[in-house]
Amino acid sequence: MMKTLTTDQIQALHTFVKKHYVEYYDIELELVDHLANGIESQWREDGSLTFETALDREFKKFGVFGFSTIIEKKENTLSHFYLGIILKEVLRFLHWPKLLLTSALFYIIYTSLNYLSTIFENRDIISVIIWSLMPLVFIYYIIEATLVKKLHKATQKKWFMDRIRLSVIAFPLSALYITYYFARFIADKSIVLSSVLILFVGLWIYITYNVISPKLKLEKEATIKKFNTL
Repeated sequence: MMKTLTTDQIQALHTFVKKHYVEYYDIELELVDHLANGIESQWREDGSLTFETALDREFKKFGVFGFSTIIEKKENTLSHFYLGIILKEVLRFLHWPKLLLTSALFYIIYTSLNYLSTIFENRDIISVIIWSLMPLVFIYYIIEATLVKKLHKATQKKWFMDRIRLSVIAFPLSALYITYYFARFIADKSIVLSSVLILFVGLWIYITYNVISPKLKLEKEATIKKFNTL
């Protein structure tokens, strides 16, 4: 009869992974699953191996840096994956039929900036608009970060997906500041370029809040269901 891991041994794998500086629960689940499959694969070839020996052999496959390499790889993979989704969604607004909506939004932004600049004769009107948007983004970020912190405190589990989601939410703050920085130099020379910058930031904010954040929440739920036996 083929040996399989007991509940106590699976719990030992969780403890082992945590001791090797894996702080995020979703990554912990994946590593425990990987180790468990590797150990049972070794047992299929040699059932006399002890749990400790099989675990040591499996861990050595990660190399001298242990789990740090796979954690860094996962971080880069997820970051690039969701950045790609955002850029893809932005490009969708440049194709029909969303191009019609993009054109209308650009016209509204351009007309508004041109009108306000004419009335106030102040190139910083764009900066005022940007600094008005930043607190809204910041408040949303604080709300989400607070909810994540409360969940962590209640469950004693930190999720890497939550970290990615908060990074995605926070990015528009940097984008708005960059827009503000460039707007100081080109606002009085090119309302068109200023309008493009503000439109791009607006689309990014819309996509991060309405596409990326919900998608990450769904993937978090899927991870829980996938590894519910660990």
